[in-house]
Amino acid sequence: MFVLLNYDGCLLPWAMELDEQGEEVVLVNPKKGESSRSVGEGIVKVLTSIPEDPDAIYVVDSNAGEAGVTADRLWAMGAVVLGGGTKLWKLERDRAYGLQVAKKLGLSVPNTYEFKSPAEALKFLGSSEGKGEFVWKPERDVDARFTFVDPHREALIEFLQFLQAEYPGMPGILQEFVDGTQVSWSCWWNGEEITQWWVLLEDKKFRGRGIGPSTGCEISLVFPLIGREPAFVQGLDEFLRRNQMPPGEYDLSTMVTEDDVYFIEWGPRFGWDMDVVYLPIISLADTLHALALGVPTPEPENLFCLGVRLSVPPYPYLPKKGDQGAKELPIHLSEELSERADVFLYNARKKGNRLVVADEYGLIGVAVGVGGSLDEAVEALEEALEGVHVPELSWRPDYR
Repeated sequence: MFVLLNYDGCLLPWAMELDEQGEEVVLVNPKKGESSRSVGEGIVKVLTSIPEDPDAIYVVDSNAGEAGVTADRLWAMGAVVLGGGTKLWKLERDRAYGLQVAKKLGLSVPNTYEFKSPAEALKFLGSSEGKGEFVWKPERDVDARFTFVDPHREALIEFLQFLQAEYPGMPGILQEFVDGTQVSWSCWWNGEEITQWWVLLEDKKFRGRGIGPSTGCEISLVFPLIGREPAFVQGLDEFLRRNQMPPGEYDLSTMVTEDDVYFIEWGPRFGWDMDVVYLPIISLADTLHALALGVPTPEPENLFCLGVRLSVPPYPYLPKKGDQGAKELPIHLSEELSERADVFLYNARKKGNRLVVADEYGLIGVAVGVGGSLDEAVEALEEALEGVHVPELSWRPDYR
Protein backbone atom coordinates (compact mmCIF):
# COMPACT_ATOMS: atom_id res chain seq x y z
CA MET A 1 0.00 0.00 0.00
CA PHE A 2 1.14 3.54 -0.78
CA VAL A 3 0.40 6.26 1.79
CA LEU A 4 0.94 9.76 0.36
CA LEU A 5 1.40 12.46 3.01
CA ASN A 6 0.08 15.54 1.25
CA TYR A 7 1.58 18.21 3.53
CA ASP A 8 2.50 20.62 0.75
CA GLY A 9 -0.52 19.86 -1.43
CA CYS A 10 1.05 18.39 -4.57
CA LEU A 11 0.42 14.64 -4.27
CA LEU A 12 -3.13 14.27 -5.62
CA PRO A 13 -1.77 13.66 -9.17
CA TRP A 14 0.40 10.84 -7.81
CA ALA A 15 -2.54 9.32 -5.92
CA MET A 16 -4.66 9.39 -9.08
CA GLU A 17 -1.84 7.88 -11.16
CA LEU A 18 -1.18 5.06 -8.67
CA ASP A 19 -4.90 4.33 -8.39
CA GLU A 20 -5.16 4.15 -12.19
CA GLN A 21 -2.21 1.72 -12.23
CA GLY A 22 -4.12 -0.62 -9.89
CA GLU A 23 -2.20 0.15 -6.69
CA GLU A 24 -3.76 0.44 -3.24
CA VAL A 25 -3.22 4.08 -2.33
CA VAL A 26 -4.30 6.48 0.41
CA LEU A 27 -3.97 10.26 0.18
CA VAL A 28 -3.54 11.82 3.62
CA ASN A 29 -4.32 15.53 4.07
CA PRO A 30 -2.83 16.00 7.56
CA LYS A 31 -2.96 19.77 8.08
CA LYS A 32 -5.54 20.51 10.77
CA GLY A 33 -8.23 23.14 10.34
CA GLU A 34 -7.62 23.74 6.63
CA SER A 35 -10.14 23.33 3.82
CA SER A 36 -7.42 21.60 1.81
CA ARG A 37 -8.20 18.51 3.89
CA SER A 38 -10.96 17.78 1.36
CA VAL A 39 -8.54 17.54 -1.60
CA GLY A 40 -9.10 14.29 -3.47
CA GLU A 41 -12.43 13.38 -1.87
CA GLY A 42 -14.53 11.27 -4.23
CA ILE A 43 -11.51 10.81 -6.54
CA VAL A 44 -9.22 8.61 -4.42
CA LYS A 45 -9.30 7.27 -0.87
CA VAL A 46 -8.64 10.22 1.47
CA LEU A 47 -7.79 10.32 5.19
CA THR A 48 -6.96 13.21 7.51
CA SER A 49 -4.93 11.16 10.00
CA ILE A 50 -1.87 9.08 9.19
CA PRO A 51 -2.28 5.29 9.30
CA GLU A 52 0.72 3.50 10.79
CA ASP A 53 1.61 0.39 8.78
CA PRO A 54 5.24 -0.82 8.75
CA ASP A 55 4.56 -2.64 5.47
CA ALA A 56 3.32 0.48 3.65
CA ILE A 57 5.43 2.68 1.39
CA TYR A 58 5.07 6.28 2.57
CA VAL A 59 5.75 9.27 0.30
CA VAL A 60 6.22 12.80 1.66
CA ASP A 61 6.16 16.08 -0.30
CA SER A 62 7.61 18.27 2.47
CA ASN A 63 10.04 17.94 5.37
CA ALA A 64 9.23 21.19 7.16
CA GLY A 65 8.27 21.02 10.83
CA GLU A 66 5.77 18.25 11.57
CA ALA A 67 6.31 16.57 8.20
CA GLY A 68 9.99 15.79 8.80
CA VAL A 69 9.38 14.66 12.37
CA THR A 70 6.56 12.39 11.20
CA ALA A 71 8.80 10.86 8.54
CA ASP A 72 11.47 10.13 11.18
CA ARG A 73 8.86 8.46 13.39
CA LEU A 74 7.66 6.27 10.51
CA TRP A 75 11.25 5.28 9.72
CA ALA A 76 11.74 4.32 13.39
CA MET A 77 8.61 2.17 13.15
CA GLY A 78 10.24 0.18 10.36
CA ALA A 79 8.37 1.68 7.38
CA VAL A 80 9.98 2.98 4.18
CA VAL A 81 9.50 6.73 3.70
CA LEU A 82 10.38 8.09 0.26
CA GLY A 83 11.59 11.69 0.31
CA GLY A 84 11.05 12.10 4.04
CA GLY A 85 13.08 12.96 7.14
CA THR A 86 14.61 15.78 9.16
CA LYS A 87 18.00 15.07 7.53
CA LEU A 88 16.51 16.31 4.28
CA TRP A 89 15.12 19.46 5.87
CA LYS A 90 18.56 20.26 7.29
CA LEU A 91 20.15 19.81 3.86
CA GLU A 92 17.56 22.12 2.25
CA ARG A 93 16.97 24.89 4.76
CA ASP A 94 20.17 25.03 6.83
CA ARG A 95 21.76 26.81 3.91
CA ALA A 96 25.23 27.09 5.42
CA TYR A 97 25.31 23.32 5.96
CA GLY A 98 23.93 22.63 2.47
CA LEU A 99 26.61 24.81 0.88
CA GLN A 100 29.30 23.11 2.95
CA VAL A 101 28.15 19.73 1.62
CA ALA A 102 28.24 21.08 -1.94
CA LYS A 103 31.80 22.36 -1.50
CA LYS A 104 32.92 18.97 -0.15
CA LEU A 105 31.48 17.42 -3.32
CA GLY A 106 33.73 19.71 -5.34
CA LEU A 107 30.94 21.91 -6.66
CA SER A 108 31.58 25.57 -7.45
CA VAL A 109 29.70 27.74 -4.95
CA PRO A 110 29.25 31.54 -5.11
CA ASN A 111 30.83 33.45 -2.23
CA THR A 112 28.34 33.13 0.64
CA TYR A 113 28.11 34.84 4.04
CA GLU A 114 25.92 33.78 6.96
CA PHE A 115 24.19 36.25 9.33
CA LYS A 116 22.08 35.97 12.47
CA SER A 117 20.01 39.05 11.60
CA PRO A 118 19.31 41.60 8.84
CA ALA A 119 21.29 44.17 10.88
CA GLU A 120 24.43 42.00 10.59
CA ALA A 121 23.87 41.68 6.83
CA LEU A 122 23.50 45.45 6.45
CA LYS A 123 26.74 45.99 8.38
CA PHE A 124 28.49 43.58 6.02
CA LEU A 125 27.18 45.42 2.95
CA GLY A 126 28.73 48.61 4.35
CA SER A 127 32.16 46.98 4.60
CA SER A 128 34.84 46.71 1.93
CA GLU A 129 34.12 42.97 1.60
CA GLY A 130 30.43 43.60 0.87
CA LYS A 131 30.78 45.89 -2.17
CA GLY A 132 29.53 43.42 -4.78
CA GLU A 133 26.09 42.28 -5.90
CA PHE A 134 24.30 39.80 -3.61
CA VAL A 135 21.01 37.99 -3.08
CA TRP A 136 19.42 37.42 0.32
CA LYS A 137 18.01 34.04 1.36
CA PRO A 138 16.38 33.31 4.73
CA GLU A 139 17.66 30.43 6.85
CA ARG A 140 16.00 27.40 8.44
CA ASP A 141 12.23 27.63 9.07
CA VAL A 142 11.73 31.16 7.71
CA ASP A 143 9.24 31.45 4.83
CA ALA A 144 11.02 31.37 1.46
CA ARG A 145 8.96 34.38 0.30
CA PHE A 146 11.49 36.49 2.15
CA THR A 147 14.11 35.59 -0.46
CA PHE A 148 15.30 38.63 -2.41
CA VAL A 149 16.98 38.03 -5.77
CA ASP A 150 17.81 41.30 -7.52
CA PRO A 151 21.25 42.61 -8.58
CA HIS A 152 20.14 46.16 -7.74
CA ARG A 153 22.19 46.86 -4.62
CA GLU A 154 20.14 49.77 -3.26
CA ALA A 155 16.95 47.73 -3.52
CA LEU A 156 18.57 44.92 -1.51
CA ILE A 157 19.64 47.38 1.19
CA GLU A 158 16.12 48.79 1.44
CA PHE A 159 14.68 45.27 1.65
CA LEU A 160 17.06 44.36 4.48
CA GLN A 161 16.14 47.60 6.27
CA PHE A 162 12.50 46.54 6.01
CA LEU A 163 13.37 43.13 7.49
CA GLN A 164 15.41 44.80 10.24
CA ALA A 165 12.36 46.82 11.26
CA GLU A 166 9.72 44.09 10.94
CA TYR A 167 11.69 40.85 11.51
CA PRO A 168 14.86 41.87 13.41
CA GLY A 169 15.80 38.31 14.42
CA MET A 170 15.59 36.72 10.96
CA PRO A 171 18.72 34.70 10.09
CA GLY A 172 19.88 34.42 6.51
CA ILE A 173 22.70 34.43 4.00
CA LEU A 174 24.01 36.86 1.42
CA GLN A 175 25.20 35.05 -1.68
CA GLU A 176 27.15 36.58 -4.53
CA PHE A 177 24.83 37.22 -7.49
CA VAL A 178 25.56 34.98 -10.47
CA ASP A 179 24.26 36.05 -13.88
CA GLY A 180 23.41 32.87 -15.76
CA THR A 181 20.70 30.35 -16.60
CA GLN A 182 19.06 28.53 -13.72
CA VAL A 183 19.07 24.76 -14.26
CA SER A 184 18.08 22.07 -11.78
CA TRP A 185 19.60 18.59 -11.89
CA SER A 186 17.54 15.98 -10.07
CA CYS A 187 18.39 12.38 -9.28
CA TRP A 188 16.53 9.39 -7.95
CA TRP A 189 18.33 7.72 -5.03
CA ASN A 190 17.21 4.23 -3.95
CA GLY A 191 19.29 4.06 -0.78
CA GLU A 192 22.09 2.21 -2.56
CA GLU A 193 22.76 4.07 -5.79
CA ILE A 194 21.61 6.92 -8.03
CA THR A 195 19.38 5.35 -10.66
CA GLN A 196 18.27 8.24 -12.88
CA TRP A 197 19.13 11.88 -13.58
CA TRP A 198 16.72 14.58 -14.81
CA VAL A 199 17.15 18.13 -16.11
CA LEU A 200 14.65 20.84 -15.17
CA LEU A 201 14.37 24.37 -16.55
CA GLU A 202 11.62 26.43 -15.02
CA ASP A 203 10.29 29.97 -14.82
CA LYS A 204 9.16 30.83 -11.31
CA LYS A 205 7.47 34.18 -11.89
CA PHE A 206 3.68 34.50 -12.05
CA ARG A 207 3.92 36.77 -15.09
CA GLY A 208 6.31 36.80 -18.04
CA ARG A 209 9.67 38.58 -18.34
CA GLY A 210 10.46 38.20 -14.64
CA ILE A 211 7.40 40.16 -13.47
CA GLY A 212 5.21 39.39 -10.48
CA PRO A 213 5.47 37.18 -7.40
CA SER A 214 7.71 34.13 -7.46
CA THR A 215 5.44 31.11 -7.10
CA GLY A 216 8.11 28.42 -7.25
CA CYS A 217 7.28 27.35 -10.80
CA GLU A 218 4.91 28.49 -13.55
CA ILE A 219 6.50 26.93 -16.66
CA SER A 220 8.54 23.71 -16.44
CA LEU A 221 10.57 21.87 -19.07
CA VAL A 222 11.74 18.43 -17.91
CA PHE A 223 13.69 15.71 -19.69
CA PRO A 224 15.69 12.65 -18.57
CA LEU A 225 19.39 12.01 -18.99
CA ILE A 226 19.32 8.46 -20.33
CA GLY A 227 22.43 6.53 -19.33
CA ARG A 228 24.25 9.73 -18.39
CA GLU A 229 24.93 11.94 -15.39
CA PRO A 230 25.99 15.59 -15.07
CA ALA A 231 29.76 15.79 -15.51
CA PHE A 232 30.16 18.42 -12.77
CA VAL A 233 28.61 16.20 -10.05
CA GLN A 234 31.12 13.82 -8.45
CA GLY A 235 30.71 11.81 -5.25
CA LEU A 236 27.04 12.53 -4.54
CA ASP A 237 26.16 8.83 -4.31
CA GLU A 238 28.99 8.32 -1.81
CA PHE A 239 27.72 11.22 0.35
CA LEU A 240 24.15 9.90 0.30
CA ARG A 241 25.30 6.37 1.15
CA ARG A 242 27.71 7.42 3.91
CA ASN A 243 25.08 9.58 5.62
CA GLN A 244 22.30 7.00 5.16
CA MET A 245 20.11 9.54 3.42
CA PRO A 246 16.53 8.43 2.76
CA PRO A 247 15.57 7.19 -0.73
CA GLY A 248 13.79 9.70 -2.91
CA GLU A 249 14.63 12.62 -5.16
CA TYR A 250 17.56 14.98 -4.68
CA ASP A 251 17.59 18.24 -6.64
CA LEU A 252 20.62 20.46 -7.15
CA SER A 253 19.66 23.98 -8.23
CA THR A 254 22.45 25.66 -10.19
CA MET A 255 23.29 28.73 -12.24
CA VAL A 256 25.00 27.84 -15.51
CA THR A 257 27.34 30.45 -17.02
CA GLU A 258 29.68 30.34 -20.01
CA ASP A 259 32.55 29.38 -17.71
CA ASP A 260 31.14 27.22 -14.91
CA VAL A 261 28.18 25.61 -13.15
CA TYR A 262 27.51 27.21 -9.75
CA PHE A 263 25.63 25.34 -7.05
CA ILE A 264 22.85 27.42 -5.45
CA GLU A 265 20.72 25.21 -3.17
CA TRP A 266 19.32 21.74 -2.47
CA GLY A 267 15.77 20.52 -3.07
CA PRO A 268 15.82 17.02 -1.50
CA ARG A 269 12.14 16.11 -1.86
CA PHE A 270 9.34 15.36 -4.27
CA GLY A 271 7.22 18.40 -5.12
CA TRP A 272 6.14 21.17 -7.47
CA ASP A 273 5.87 20.95 -10.52
CA MET A 274 8.57 18.71 -11.96
CA ASP A 275 7.31 15.52 -10.34
CA VAL A 276 3.97 15.96 -12.07
CA VAL A 277 5.34 17.13 -15.42
CA TYR A 278 7.35 13.91 -15.96
CA LEU A 279 4.46 11.56 -15.07
CA PRO A 280 3.53 10.80 -18.72
CA ILE A 281 6.95 9.26 -19.45
CA ILE A 282 7.47 7.08 -16.35
CA SER A 283 5.76 4.17 -14.63
CA LEU A 284 5.16 5.79 -11.24
CA ALA A 285 4.21 2.62 -9.35
CA ASP A 286 7.20 0.64 -10.64
CA THR A 287 9.53 3.58 -9.91
CA LEU A 288 8.36 4.00 -6.32
CA HIS A 289 8.54 0.26 -5.68
CA ALA A 290 12.12 0.25 -7.02
CA LEU A 291 13.15 3.20 -4.84
CA ALA A 292 11.65 1.49 -1.78
CA LEU A 293 13.34 -1.85 -2.53
CA GLY A 294 16.75 -0.40 -3.38
CA VAL A 295 16.80 -1.71 -6.95
CA PRO A 296 17.26 0.08 -10.32
CA THR A 297 14.32 2.19 -11.45
CA PRO A 298 12.67 1.61 -14.85
CA GLU A 299 14.08 3.78 -17.62
CA PRO A 300 11.78 6.67 -18.59
CA GLU A 301 10.87 7.46 -22.19
CA ASN A 302 13.44 9.74 -23.77
CA LEU A 303 11.05 12.64 -24.41
CA PHE A 304 10.60 16.31 -23.55
CA CYS A 305 7.87 17.18 -21.01
CA LEU A 306 6.54 20.76 -20.99
CA GLY A 307 4.14 21.93 -18.30
CA VAL A 308 2.34 25.16 -17.40
CA ARG A 309 0.59 25.84 -14.12
CA LEU A 310 -3.17 26.38 -14.15
CA SER A 311 -4.82 28.73 -11.69
CA VAL A 312 -7.78 30.99 -10.92
CA PRO A 313 -8.02 33.99 -8.56
CA PRO A 314 -7.05 34.68 -5.83
CA TYR A 315 -3.87 32.67 -6.69
CA PRO A 316 -1.04 33.53 -6.25
CA TYR A 317 -2.34 35.53 -3.29
CA LEU A 318 -4.03 34.13 -0.20
CA PRO A 319 -7.78 34.73 0.05
CA LYS A 320 -9.09 37.11 2.68
CA LYS A 321 -10.34 35.47 5.84
CA GLY A 322 -13.88 34.21 5.30
CA ASP A 323 -13.66 34.62 1.52
CA GLN A 324 -14.67 31.51 -0.42
CA GLY A 325 -12.25 32.41 -3.20
CA ALA A 326 -12.02 29.63 -5.77
CA LYS A 327 -13.71 27.00 -3.60
CA GLU A 328 -16.26 24.80 -5.45
CA LEU A 329 -15.69 26.33 -8.88
CA PRO A 330 -16.50 23.61 -11.47
CA ILE A 331 -13.63 21.90 -13.30
CA HIS A 332 -14.36 20.33 -16.69
CA LEU A 333 -11.74 18.12 -18.35
CA SER A 334 -11.94 16.80 -21.89
CA GLU A 335 -11.98 13.01 -22.22
CA GLU A 336 -10.59 13.14 -25.76
CA LEU A 337 -6.95 14.07 -25.12
CA SER A 338 -4.21 12.13 -26.89
CA GLU A 339 -1.68 10.09 -24.91
CA ARG A 340 0.84 12.94 -25.25
CA ALA A 341 -1.39 15.57 -23.61
CA ASP A 342 -2.63 15.56 -20.02
CA VAL A 343 -3.97 17.69 -17.19
CA PHE A 344 -2.99 16.91 -13.59
CA LEU A 345 -5.02 18.35 -10.71
CA TYR A 346 -3.56 19.49 -7.39
CA ASN A 347 -6.65 20.98 -5.84
CA ALA A 348 -9.82 19.10 -6.71
CA ARG A 349 -12.52 16.89 -5.24
CA LYS A 350 -15.80 15.40 -6.36
CA LYS A 351 -19.10 17.08 -5.48
CA GLY A 352 -21.70 14.59 -6.59
CA ASN A 353 -20.60 13.62 -10.08
CA ARG A 354 -18.78 16.90 -10.78
CA LEU A 355 -15.16 17.90 -10.28
CA VAL A 356 -14.78 21.11 -8.27
CA VAL A 357 -11.96 23.17 -6.78
CA ALA A 358 -11.37 21.89 -3.25
CA ASP A 359 -10.16 25.00 -1.43
CA GLU A 360 -10.11 28.79 -1.62
CA TYR A 361 -6.57 29.32 -2.92
CA GLY A 362 -7.10 28.71 -6.64
CA LEU A 363 -4.07 26.63 -7.67
CA ILE A 364 -5.74 24.12 -10.00
CA GLY A 365 -2.95 21.98 -11.43
CA VAL A 366 -0.62 21.59 -14.41
CA ALA A 367 -1.23 21.04 -18.12
CA VAL A 368 1.46 18.88 -19.71
CA GLY A 369 2.54 18.12 -23.26
CA VAL A 370 5.10 15.49 -24.25
CA GLY A 371 7.08 15.09 -27.47
CA GLY A 372 10.27 13.95 -29.13
CA SER A 373 11.12 17.61 -29.80
CA LEU A 374 10.21 20.90 -28.15
CA ASP A 375 7.85 21.72 -31.01
CA GLU A 376 6.00 18.43 -30.49
CA ALA A 377 5.79 19.06 -26.73
CA VAL A 378 4.37 22.55 -27.35
CA GLU A 379 1.76 21.14 -29.74
CA ALA A 380 0.71 18.51 -27.18
CA LEU A 381 0.59 21.13 -24.41
CA GLU A 382 -1.73 23.31 -26.46
CA GLU A 383 -4.02 20.30 -26.90
CA ALA A 384 -4.02 19.81 -23.11
CA LEU A 385 -4.84 23.48 -22.51
CA GLU A 386 -7.81 23.23 -24.86
CA GLY A 387 -9.08 20.31 -22.79
CA VAL A 388 -9.45 22.06 -19.40
CA HIS A 389 -12.24 24.52 -18.56
CA VAL A 390 -12.59 26.44 -15.29
CA PRO A 391 -14.13 29.92 -14.85
CA GLU A 392 -11.40 32.61 -14.93
CA LEU A 393 -8.71 30.01 -15.68
CA SER A 394 -5.29 31.45 -16.48
CA TRP A 395 -1.77 30.32 -17.31
CA ARG A 396 1.47 31.78 -18.61
CA PRO A 397 1.09 31.99 -22.43
CA ASP A 398 4.82 32.46 -23.12
CA TYR A 399 5.71 28.76 -22.86
CA ARG A 400 7.04 28.54 -26.42
